[in-house]
Amino acid sequence: MLTSPKASPERTRLGWLEVVKMLVAQVGLLLTVSGAVIWYLNWSSEVSQAEFARVSKLIDQALPSQTTDDRRGNLEVAAGSTTSLSKSKCTSNG
Repeated sequence: MLTSPKASPERTRLGWLEVVKMLVAQVGLLLTVSGAVIWYLNWSSEVSQAEFARVSKLIDQALPSQTTDDRRGNLEVAAGSTTSLSKSKCTSNG
């Protein structure tokens, strides 16, 4: 025969213990997922920074005579349109 939860004090204490266990499990899961997200963001940030540094180094090697301020306006030169600029300089010289 079924009894109501109020009929047994042991059942009430067991219910609170289950609630506390569930809260502890949820907090543990939340901390685990948060740690994984923070680790991933840190890892992806390091990868992006390394890629940015690599591309910056390539641009510096490709355009050694230009300053940083001048390079901002001439990003198309680093992108590969140097041949059109070279042709226009050659035709204007002679």
